[in-house]
Amino acid sequence: MSSSTPPPPPTPVLSPNYDAEEYHHYIPIETSLHILLKIGGAISCISSFLLARHILKKKWADMSLSSMMLLGISVMDVIGSFFASFVGLWMSGEGIGFIRTGPLIAGDTQTCTAQGFILIFAFTYFVTAYAGLGALCEL
Repeated sequence: MSSSTPPPPPTPVLSPNYDAEEYHHYIPIETSLHILLKIGGAISCISSFLLARHILKKKWADMSLSSMMLLGISVMDVIGSFFASFVGLWMSGEGIGFIRTGPLIAGDTQTCTAQGFILIFAFTYFVTAYAGLGALCEL
């Protein structure tokens, strides 16, 4: 039985513009901003879920078109808030675009692309649904 020492932990992949002294001061600020963003995303998810639940208490046949559109907006807001604010940079990879290395980054290029697709889909739905709701309320 030979005892082997465990390998050293891998060094993180750093961006070419990484300055250890400068970045060291920003880690607590960035971490606190990410945590605040996650709290806001959680509040948005919960409030949109409660609004959708309130709308669904009505019978489907008695629901107006504006209530159905608000239901769709609420469901998409739950999805969008979850992926944009709550998940945040967890799905992003190090060195992708403007994102530097940090304690809250755990994804790769594929997860970042999936998150971007969901966010663009939700944004497109919001634009069309709010336009339709505005036109419906004008009638």
